[in-house]
Amino acid sequence: MTLMRSRSSRRARFVAGALLLALSTVGAGLLLGKGKTSQAPTGSRTPEGAPPLIPVGDRRFRGPDGLTVEVPQHWRMDPGSSQNLWGTVRPRDSVSRLPQIGVGSVSTNGLERADAIDTVEEILNEILPELTAESAEVAGYRLTTGSGEIAGTNVKQVRMLGVVQDRVIVVWGLFDAEMQGADDLVRQVIESFDVA
Repeated sequence: MTLMRSRSSRRARFVAGALLLALSTVGAGLLLGKGKTSQAPTGSRTPEGAPPLIPVGDRRFRGPDGLTVEVPQHWRMDPGSSQNLWGTVRPRDSVSRLPQIGVGSVSTNGLERADAIDTVEEILNEILPELTAESAEVAGYRLTTGSGEIAGTNVKQVRMLGVVQDRVIVVWGLFDAEMQGADDLVRQVIESFDVA
């Protein structure tokens, strides 16, 4: 009985963290037309409540829990809005909403990898019901792709989820429907994750 209560408590904490990640995504404007897009340059002051992004290399940054991530060449990392959504990757000189790639993480709170990823995926799918979402396992990651119309713009999403140590890593890209190479960009970001 105690074990069941403990498992239920861990799951509740995990779901709460995953919901915070989703809400942070909305607040940061990752969802087209559903928030304000940050125009802060790399290295600017981090929004209150967000972890500091510390440059540790030419294009590599350290976020929470010692996790590091590298942005693609000619792209920049803007500070995120919370402990869960801690960065947004955009083309270096872009001031547009698209394309952009949200980078976040949430503690598994002891859940098994598959259960944690399934839970995060379910919550994130509910955030953008306008977009189709088809998932597959690719090289140890959960890859979700889809498309649809948001605020009058044809958008495609490419999202990858994985686990590094005890955290579910979320890399969620939104792109113009015609943009080529979106899958490669998102994969490049998630595969660059490491522990400092």
